[in-house]
Amino acid sequence: MARAFLVWEEAGAMRAGEIDEDAETVVGRGDTAHVVLADSTVSRTHAALSIDGDGLLVKNLSRVNVTRLNGSDVASPARAKDGDVLEIGSVHAVLHDLAASDGIADVSCSHCQRANEPTQPECWYCGTSLVNAPTVMIERRRALCRIVGAGAVHNLMNGKAIVFDQAGAPTVVDERAAGRPAGAAIVADGPVVSAIPGAHGPSVNGRPISEPAPLRTGDELSVGSVIFVALIR
Repeated sequence: MARAFLVWEEAGAMRAGEIDEDAETVVGRGDTAHVVLADSTVSRTHAALSIDGDGLLVKNLSRVNVTRLNGSDVASPARAKDGDVLEIGSVHAVLHDLAASDGIADVSCSHCQRANEPTQPECWYCGTSLVNAPTVMIERRRALCRIVGAGAVHNLMNGKAIVFDQAGAPTVVDERAAGRPAGAAIVADGPVVSAIPGAHGPSVNGRPISEPAPLRTGDELSVGSVIFVALIR
């Protein structure tokens, strides 16, 4: 599973490509590119993206076309981060690194052993003080999924759910306290991230769903008139 992605618009829709964690990911117009941008201004092998201990690295591979990072030419390998913008030909693509959204660990209640956010003074389940009682830091909260819409991103963390209202606006809620959402939502069951149907959607890749549907990177998620693309870690 990938942790970093490239998102761009093509033919009026949002597209997403995964960035390999173990090898260079070539971006270009040619058939041998790992992430293909179907635009005549993009070279067949235009740029390369990679991940190391310090984050993302961008290299320009084209001899005739420039790769730009946040408006600056990439003349030599350049460091990039979550939210940076790549110009590849006339295509503007955004880098998404879900690892940048990972949070600090949860706290385990000394009485009931349920997980709580570190900022909570009392256990959400049994009310035991998390300040005065012995507690244990447990699993680090990880961003498992990101939905990307027009100018906005929302992360799904372990122990959370993304719930949509009638207008398609998403809200992140604590799934453990609120229970399984009854309306349209995105939830995680172990490593599987699924869209949950509701009165106002969602639809996945243009098809309304009537039961939980696993999401994959690049899936188009629509709730009402709002459209997102899914990035799955």
